[in-house]
Amino acid sequence: MLEAKGMSLSQKKEFKQEQKRINDIKLKIRKAERNLKNFFSQAKKILEKNEEELIHVSCPNASVS
Repeated sequence: MLEAKGMSLSQKKEFKQEQKRINDIKLKIRKAERNLKNFFSQAKKILEKNEEELIHVSCPNASVS
């Protein structure tokens, strides 16, 4: 965290709050990217399954494609 010399206490406090907001946003972005990556890997697994595996037990005449 870079701080300029000569800042007043209120400026330092505001600067620290801004840095915390920035870090929180970065954390949320990393979580969203991880969730999106997980979603796409699960979707890919579903799309790569055989049609026979996608037939639902209660509806044997229907399949997902």
